[in-house]
Amino acid sequence: MEMLRADERAEATLSDIAYEKIRLAILLGTLRPNQRLVEAELAETLEMSRTPIREALRLVEFDGLVDRRGHGVYVHEPTLDEIRELYEVRAILESGAAMIAARDPDPELLGELARIVDESSAASLQERS
Repeated sequence: MEMLRADERAEATLSDIAYEKIRLAILLGTLRPNQRLVEAELAETLEMSRTPIREALRLVEFDGLVDRRGHGVYVHEPTLDEIRELYEVRAILESGAAMIAARDPDPELLGELARIVDESSAASLQERS
């Protein structure tokens, strides 16, 4: 069997499409923490059968974005420890970015960093409400 080269891209499957849409809906907050995800409803919304939805839910579960409880799948609600860890990582990344910017203060780069920090802060505020 011929190996695919790294630069060749396989056509996306329905499971891939469902995974990306569910993942994005969770990350953007369209699907809220502790919200139950029902295969039939997702299949209807995404206009596909339940089989790719089922596979997509396995993938987002592997990513830690959903939890299986009993017979249901629910959007993961981060624990206090997980939130603290995320903020620690964020602080490390922001301080590293500031150090890089301080070495070579490119006005365009500083503007981009300011935009990213503003977006991140806005997302944090939205998350709290």
